Amino acid sequence: MKTNSYLFIINPAAGNWRGLKVVDKIKKYLARKKISHHIEVSQFPGHIRELVKTLSKNFTHLISVGGDGTLNELINGLDVNSFNTIGLLPIGTGNDFARNLNLYKNLYSDLDVIFNSKKHYSFDIGQSIILEEKSNEKKYYRFINSLGIGFDALVAKINQRSKHLNGLFSYLYAISLALIKRKDFIADITVDNTQYISGKKLLITIGNGFTTGGGFYLTPDAIINDNKLDLCLIDSISTLKLLRSLPKALFNKLHTVKEAHLLKFIEARVQMKDSVIVHADGEIVTESAKSVEITILKNELKIISN
Repeated sequence: MKTNSYLFIINPAAGNWRGLKVVDKIKKYLARKKISHHIEVSQFPGHIRELVKTLSKNFTHLISVGGDGTLNELINGLDVNSFNTIGLLPIGTGNDFARNLNLYKNLYSDLDVIFNSKKHYSFDIGQSIILEEKSNEKKYYRFINSLGIGFDALVAKINQRSKHLNGLFSYLYAISLALIKRKDFIADITVDNTQYISGKKLLITIGNGFTTGGGFYLTPDAIINDNKLDLCLIDSISTLKLLRSLPKALFNKLHTVKEAHLLKFIEARVQMKDSVIVHADGEIVTESAKSVEITILKNELKIISN
């Protein structure tokens, strides 16, 4: 049996530069436990993807130290046919995917989970193919927690640029600004080649995890290993109605909002009349998408849960 070896990939900018602050703490913990490891600190956007492509084959475990965006880079750089097991130290702004793993959000407690937990689950990954306006080139992006089209992508964009707050407060601030800049869109959605939905939408969210945006239950029934993705469609509504509905998403009551439509699927296609902004795990992948195809990569990787 191959001896476990651990590659820690740390995003120093995660959680308002909390990533930089935990490097020494992680090193001291690993030294005290005498654990075979290697640490890499990313230097620029996209660096994590490069590190994973270059180094992952040399380790049994890849430990992502950051938020959902850090995990996104990791899974976009990883060969899904690899034998790596993934661990997570959630120190980002939203940490939505960590909610699916019952982690503590305490550095030392979560380090203990990585090295002591026997719960290593296979989990699904979302795969998107995006066509942009005035382009015939297909762009491929994986996502581990969620992909959003429209309003929640606009929120993600604003949140990326305003990191002076942390957690849910950061997203609430971004939502307040997004309400002013919102741009609803007309979309045709085909689900599993059987169901067709059309109309003007506020947002379309595809979830592998059950929350997005730092704790909003837009896909509350999502399970990371059920071999399906979850779809949330919210029709175009007035800003006043949206303000009344947002708390329901925060307290897992979205099913009471008549303009919200929730369902599970394996593959879907979204065609937009005009170009729309899209995020994957909180990272903006395009601001000019005309179509998005979504499929699922079933049980491709293993992750450590509590």
